[in-house]
Amino acid sequence: DIESALRTPGMAGFELLDLHDFPGQGTALVGVLDPFWEGKGYVSAAEYHRFAGPVVPLARMSKRILKNDETFTAQVELAHFGPRDLAGSRPVWRLRDSAGHLVASGALASGPLLPGRQNPLGEIRVPLAPFTRATKLNLEVADSAKPAAFANDWDLWVYPATVATEP
Repeated sequence: DIESALRTPGMAGFELLDLHDFPGQGTALVGVLDPFWEGKGYVSAAEYHRFAGPVVPLARMSKRILKNDETFTAQVELAHFGPRDLAGSRPVWRLRDSAGHLVASGALASGPLLPGRQNPLGEIRVPLAPFTRATKLNLEVADSAKPAAFANDWDLWVYPATVATEP
């Protein structure tokens, strides 16, 4: 939901009901933290920062479950609401399998990345024919010059277009 808000042109921000669960006047289990402001274990602060920080890579994908007779495509942009231009930034993308092996990668546009907007970075296109078995992949977009500046990732799955049904 946060990434959807960040992808919306002209969006002035988003508001969370609360970061922690509220136990008074009934129970509202709405936060990423419990009533004692402790993590619930399903997301760390570093993971949360990847999609809810001042600078967030975004990928527009029509779907994340694909067949190996398709080509994976994603439009990549950078929601930048930090204090200044990201001079010297070199955005890159990496596609890895579930064992962490790099299966595809590339560079994205590295022009001026201006604050207060979604900066288009380019398109990713990867033919999926090499994946003949069901495969979980992870797409990461990050700054290769300063990895701590921004990074985000998404899981996708590739399945064979046809499966042998003979015994």
